[in-house]
Amino acid sequence: MFRQDRTNPSKAVSNWKGRLDSKRGHPSTLVSNWTNGALFGGGAVLYAGYIAGGPSARALVAEQLSFPDEVGSVVPDVISLVVGYASGCANNEVAGYTGSGYNSGYYPAGALKMSKWMFATRVRVNLTDITCVYVATNQGGPGYGYGSYSNSGVAGYMATGSGRCNSSAYEAFTTASAIKTLYSNDTQSIVHPAVTLGSHDYGGTAGLYAGDASQNSGVAGYYAGGIRATQSDQIDKMPFSTETPAMLGVSARMATGAYYTRCTANQGTAQYIFPGSHATGDIDKLAFSSDTTSVVATDLSSARSYMGCFTDSNVAFYVSDATAGSTYDRFALPSDTRSVIGGMTDGRTGGPSSFSNQADF
Repeated sequence: MFRQDRTNPSKAVSNWKGRLDSKRGHPSTLVSNWTNGALFGGGAVLYAGYIAGGPSARALVAEQLSFPDEVGSVVPDVISLVVGYASGCANNEVAGYTGSGYNSGYYPAGALKMSKWMFATRVRVNLTDITCVYVATNQGGPGYGYGSYSNSGVAGYMATGSGRCNSSAYEAFTTASAIKTLYSNDTQSIVHPAVTLGSHDYGGTAGLYAGDASQNSGVAGYYAGGIRATQSDQIDKMPFSTETPAMLGVSARMATGAYYTRCTANQGTAQYIFPGSHATGDIDKLAFSSDTTSVVATDLSSARSYMGCFTDSNVAFYVSDATAGSTYDRFALPSDTRSVIGGMTDGRTGGPSSFSNQADF
């Protein structure tokens, strides 16, 4: 075990707990850290949130905000390809994953590249190209406009999206499937369906587009908003044990239907949903204990859409500027009270990939 008090005795006692010692949650994930240098030979893992991608000349450079000191910096080469309309997820303590998304070189298809950012060694690993199955079967790759969630220690999911994986023709379909990546060996499979189907779906096909997702790790993934026949206020829940999605009831609806949503979660407690297309600054909160929604009393400091967001569970969640700004909206947990902090070098919009490595998870 790394003991900060022995190697850096000037640090306050309050900084020791939960930052560099063993974690309380998901003990099975810790074993994989041993071979990735987190405990042997590589020093301690940095806890931080990351935002990479979006339509920016610096999109390959990620914004990093370290926990708990909230110091911002930039990290190059976190993702392998400039992508927007994307989403990210993390195998906590091990790696953050980004795949697919919009890239002009692949249009009208989504990019087929996937990569992971290793938290211990701080290097990017390029993975096998994303599984591509003909989209008319409604089981294609995510394309762009998808949402991601993670069952930490087990698998990550990239769900829904444009579903286009053939760049030779514009295919007006969306997908209801998810690409599932096993964390043990990074192999892919298709989960179908990953969201509920029905006559409300977009483009004449049973899929969803431009929503986002997050998770109660170990329990279920939650997909919020997006375009069905119109801007959706619905939330789908997919239990990890069965991988069978169900639409939650009317007590678990967003206050306003929206696409370009962004989601993040306080592990074990709640999901936070930002209804991007309306750019009102409102925040919906889904309590995991009851699967019911409410509206957070304090809005974002300014309206924004399709930005980056991440969480340091039981401490705060952070929402990036979506323009050329340099601040984050910080919402303390569990009070959901807002402050504005610095730390960004370049605001991100257009659906960047966001993920975090959390100490209390």
